[in-house]
Amino acid sequence: MEIKELRESTGMNRKEFCEYFEIPYRIVTEWERGTRKMPGFLF
Repeated sequence: MEIKELRESTGMNRKEFCEYFEIPYRIVTEWERGTRKMPGFLF
């Protein structure tokens, strides 16, 4: 599952998702755009 699909399945917007999981907004944005790889151990 892609991070964007996971986030959308929670019903949260990106800001809410970042605050809930304590992940910097910029990093989640880069994961969703594909400019940064998400570590496999997270999800």
